[in-house]
Amino acid sequence: MTSILANWFLEPLGAVGVDEPSRAARLQFENASPNPSSAATVLRFSLPMAGLTRLELIDVGGRRVRVLADGTFEAGAHEVRWDGRDAGGALAPAGLYWARLESAGASAVRRIVRVK
Repeated sequence: MTSILANWFLEPLGAVGVDEPSRAARLQFENASPNPSSAATVLRFSLPMAGLTRLELIDVGGRRVRVLADGTFEAGAHEVRWDGRDAGGALAPAGLYWARLESAGASAVRRIVRVK
C-alpha cells in the first residue's frame, strides 16, 4: 500500500529571481534588548559578508547621538552594547531613538526607547 503523501510535491511559496539574494544572505538586525531600557541595551546583527559596517543612534529630531560601530566587520553574528550615553559621554535623555545599521549597501533601522 502506497502512501498518499508519496505523490505530493512541495512547491516554493514565492518566486526567487536569479540575482535576488536568499533570505540567509541578507543583513539581519534584531530588536534591541532590553527595550525599553533605562540602562544599557544590546543590539545584535548578522552580516552575510565581511565589509565596512556602521551602527549609529539618531534621535527623533534626526541628529546623530552616537556612533556605536564604524569599521570592517567579519561575516556572521555581532553584538554591540549601548550604555545610554551620547557621543560626549553624557547620559542621553529619555525618549525615542533610532539605531541605523549599514553594511555592504544594505541598511536596517530599529527603534529604541530610553526611559528614566
